[in-house]
Order: sequence, then structure tokens, then C-alpha cells
Amino acid sequence: MTARSAPQVLSSRIRERQTAASTASMPNPRPWRRGQAPKPHRGAPKAQGLTAAIAVAGPSPVPSIAPDDPVSLNSTGADVPMCAFATSRIYTSLTGTTVLGQVATDEKSNEITAVPKLLEMLSLKGTIVTTDALNCQRAIAQQIVDQGGDYALALKGNQGTLHDDVRRFLDDPASEVSTTAPVVDGDHGRIETRTATVSTDIEWLQDDHCWPGLVAIGKVDRIRETPGKTTTETAYYLLSTKLSADRFNEVVRSHWGVENQLHWRLDVVMNEDQDRTRLGNGPQNLAVLRHMALNVMQKDTSKGSLRGKFMRAGWDERYLARLITLF
Repeated sequence: MTARSAPQVLSSRIRERQTAASTASMPNPRPWRRGQAPKPHRGAPKAQGLTAAIAVAGPSPVPSIAPDDPVSLNSTGADVPMCAFATSRIYTSLTGTTVLGQVATDEKSNEITAVPKLLEMLSLKGTIVTTDALNCQRAIAQQIVDQGGDYALALKGNQGTLHDDVRRFLDDPASEVSTTAPVVDGDHGRIETRTATVSTDIEWLQDDHCWPGLVAIGKVDRIRETPGKTTTETAYYLLSTKLSADRFNEVVRSHWGVENQLHWRLDVVMNEDQDRTRLGNGPQNLAVLRHMALNVMQKDTSKGSLRGKFMRAGWDERYLARLITLF
């Protein structure tokens, strides 16, 4: 019997999970009628939500706008005892990842203070702003709504009683919700199964919390299988627009793809973490140049890896000139 390769084994396992998911039915056994649902109790132990971000919603694909707060890890030295450069950047994705802007984060602060400045630079109409749990803040939600956009905010324990109420309601099998069939994906030696749940029955929640622009809540259950172990995570979200459960699942998946893609390119291809520039405006200026280079590479439709294109631009002046015209 011929031994199968690792990709063949992974593909076989993915097909098995997809077959099981397609035959599984997930009815709501005891849907509550409006007015009959007991209000979730407060004071329960906090569940650990997953710091997450989401993207792309609406009847057709629209740009997702996601603030991010990376730190240049090697922007320190004996003469600079603290990290010299941390920046919040904001990026969008429709078919790729485009960095729209960046703001240097205050030395003793974090991205919460920088994100409002980034959002002010943009027209948010027709977009969904997505953040991780750190930026799930009332002021940020209000600003997004005031600027004509929508949001999909990851919810975690930093919003204590709100997180508890959302978790209790969505985890109760009797709640009035819409749930997708499991979606199975596999890559890099792991299999991930995701199930999304959405509810717009939130009048009781708004009576207690009055969250700006809130019209729906959701959660995504993730099961990750690797050769060594299987893990289960649940992430909760606040939404300012009504999404079907299938669309919500796409939204959550899309944003992680955007975030991971950008980080990987900066850290692995452009080796950002190894940059030793740490004085004055140097780190921020170089970050702008990296973002510009990534943005123009997104517009180049020629074949080849990103790393190969950078090398080609250094060797071939005609190719470099063509890239410059794409700015």
C-alpha cells in the first residue's frame, strides 16, 4: 500500500469533516417568543472571549476597514530603554490588503487613542469598520456611526456585564437565533470548523446597555484540529448592521485573512521586526515606505511571489519604472 503525502491526508480529513457538516442539521429546539425570554442574569463568572476582528459585509462585498496596532520589535537598543516606535495603522481589503494610513501611538498609550484619529481621515459610508476586542469602545462605535459607517466589534471581558449578557443569551439553546451549518476549511496542516450564530432579538440588551448603533449580536464557534491537539474557541461580536448567519461567518473569516496577510508580509517578506532604526522619525518614515511598497505591489498583476517582485524591482529598472507609475 502506497503511503499518502501530508497534503493528501489533510484533504481526505477535510472531505470527511465537510461531509459530516453537510449532513448535520442544527434546528433551534426551543425558540423563545418575543417577550417570553428571561433576562440574562448578571454576576456570572466571565468567560474568556477570543480577541478577534472581522471584515466585509453588506449585500455585496464592500471594503473592510480594520485598525491595527503593531510594534516594531527591534526598535530598541541600549540607548533607548523603551520601545521607540509603535504605530496604529488602518487598512482595507476588497481583493487584497491596502494600508490606508498610520498614526504613531503615544509612548505611554495604546491604539485606543490613535484609532479615532485614523477614522477621521476616512469616509466610512458604505464600509464596515472592524476591530479586535481592545477597540470595542463606546466612543469608537459612536464615531463610526456618526461618520456613516457600520461596525463589527469583537466583544470580550473588557466590557464586563455586556459580554456576560451576550454570552449567556447566545449560549442558551432556547434563544431566538439564526445558525449556519458548520463550515470546514483546512490549510497548513490544520482543519478548522466554524459555526456562526446571529440574533437581532436584542431590545432587552439595549434597554440595559444602550450601546451606540447596536442592532445585532453574534458569535462564532471554532474547532481547530492539528496532529497534536484539538482546541475549541468561541468569539462574540457586536454588529451595527443586520447580517445573515452565513454572511456573518464570511465577515469573521475575511478579517482574519486580511490581518494575517498584512502581518505576514511585513514580518516575513519585508523583515520589519529586524529593522534597527529607532531614533527620531526614522521608524515611522520607514513604515510609511513599506506600506507604500506593499500597496503598489497589490496593483501589479504580473506573476511571481511578493519576495520575487521586490528582488526584480531591484534588478530591473524597467519593471521598477512600471511599478512607480502605479502609485
